[in-house]
Amino acid sequence: VNNLNVEPTVANVALTAATEASYDLPNFTVQFTIKVRSATATLQLAVVSGASGTTSITVPTGSGGWTETIKGRAAALTLYFQSNETTTAEIISWHN
Repeated sequence: VNNLNVEPTVANVALTAATEASYDLPNFTVQFTIKVRSATATLQLAVVSGASGTTSITVPTGSGGWTETIKGRAAALTLYFQSNETTTAEIISWHN
């Protein structure tokens, strides 16, 4: 991402076990990574409110996180996520 002339934003979101939280990625985000701080927690990620517990992507325990590249999106995108443990979600986004 560094060669694309983009800037990073780092965010930490406190999570309560089995409770959905959300984060608005900045406008013009081209890539993001999300993970949980706990080495024993699982993260469930969705892009629709209320879906993080059912229709989601699971980021496995102990993984390096989930990275996604977004092309051609100027508007903000909201991530919805939850964990099986009380922990902190760590997000880094790269945007123009």
